[in-house]
Amino acid sequence: MAICVTQELLEKSYANNMNQTIPSPETETVGATKKCPACRKDIDQKATKCPFCQSDTRSWVKKHQVGLIILAVIFVPIFMSGLTSSPTTNVPIQRTAEEIANQKKHDFAALAKQEVEFRLKAPSTAKFNTSPTITEENGIYSIKSWVDSENSYGAMIRSSWSAKAHYIGGDSLEETGSGANWIIDEFYFDGEKIK
Repeated sequence: MAICVTQELLEKSYANNMNQTIPSPETETVGATKKCPACRKDIDQKATKCPFCQSDTRSWVKKHQVGLIILAVIFVPIFMSGLTSSPTTNVPIQRTAEEIANQKKHDFAALAKQEVEFRLKAPSTAKFNTSPTITEENGIYSIKSWVDSENSYGAMIRSSWSAKAHYIGGDSLEETGSGANWIIDEFYFDGEKIK
């Protein structure tokens, strides 16, 4: 019996809701009201702020228009690029022996320059020789060069330096760029053996 009454009530409620018309802006009357979501008092249909509790009665979308536009500008291109891009595969880059050797020389020179800068009084003023002599013989790399930098008194002086090191890493792009794969065997700065 209770189930029948509940079903009957639901059917009547549905029928009543179907017969109701939603007012359109053309048929809206001048005195139309709506309930404030915060204090539940009747307020003017067109009001954007409740005169009683001062709460904003606009919809969430109208309150956050700028944020939605910003999100659209950010995420629509990202989503579209994901649809148009083709899947990529991680294919290791194949390098020639000459490219690997040149990369090692470049990395050794960068490591040696860091050692030199550590010894300078004013490393920010350092101007290194742009074409140092770098050689490799039996896995031992050598570099000879000079650097101009300011001393303690602000005078620009030239200091010669040289270094020897051997490489203990692999030939992948990640390994050749790591200073951790080098062991400095000897290092001279201004004629003085540092290491």
